[in-house]
Amino acid sequence: MTGIVLAALHLGLPWALRLAGAGRARADAVYPAATIVLGLAVLPAVPSAGPPPAPPGPAWVLVAVAAVSAAAGAGIPLAAAAAAGRPRRFVRRPGRPVRTVLCAAAEEVLWRLAALGGLVQAGVPTVPAAALSLVGFALLHVPRNGWRVLPYQLVFGAVLTVLALSGGLLAAVLCHGVHNLVMGATARRPRPPAPGGPAAPAGLPPSRSWGG
Repeated sequence: MTGIVLAALHLGLPWALRLAGAGRARADAVYPAATIVLGLAVLPAVPSAGPPPAPPGPAWVLVAVAAVSAAAGAGIPLAAAAAAGRPRRFVRRPGRPVRTVLCAAAEEVLWRLAALGGLVQAGVPTVPAAALSLVGFALLHVPRNGWRVLPYQLVFGAVLTVLALSGGLLAAVLCHGVHNLVMGATARRPRPPAPGGPAAPAGLPPSRSWGG
């Protein structure tokens, strides 16, 4: 139950920052640090909760799981942007990669281990528990990026949930970490100007609308 409470506190964090009027720069500084702290705090509370560990077997199985997880993490944002008609391209190195990966890992601990695993331990069947944790994970990203990201986050969260349940928590952590690194290193092409409208500004300003 402690894990579920900490996951709920994590869900409230970005909403509280929004209600407090924290600017994007302030929120981007507070959220990762608080998420990592909550992720560390939840580990001793749920020692046996959450998805099963990575499946035992030969080394090539683990390598295959890692390759699929990393490919999904990199491919999802690139494919989604291309499908929306605004492909992403690599324009910079991701900022603070260690913090980015630690924050992604903490989110997986909170939502795939604490929330999902805690609900299952409380007697909720796996599928409804996965659905509830998935909705919480998607709502987590609304205060920063708006309601338009909800479909994307639901799909991405579903992939993370499947990876966690089938390949273990580390598979979901790898996918999520690679996803966020790709988001930090890429930018979407600006929309073309409307006919007769002003020309698009030069350069490719960073876009994090689909950040994980």
